[in-house]
Amino acid sequence: MWGDFEPNELAASVDAQAASIESSFVYGVNFGLDVPVGERWAIGFGLRYVLAGAKVEDEGAPDIDVDPWIGTVGASYRF
Repeated sequence: MWGDFEPNELAASVDAQAASIESSFVYGVNFGLDVPVGERWAIGFGLRYVLAGAKVEDEGAPDIDVDPWIGTVGASYRF
């Protein structure tokens, strides 16, 4: 879920204004792999693509598209 968008200092310095964002859901695709290392340990790898966009309520303001790729690496221990 989105909250209101506040521009950072760089955007504020070029006369950007805060945008009021409509609530919306974000969809994505997630792929992952766990590789066993020994009896109880595993190393996990993940890749996620998020299909996100935000409709701006202010008339005449452009919508905001955010479509990041997110990579993760982790370790797990099984009891």
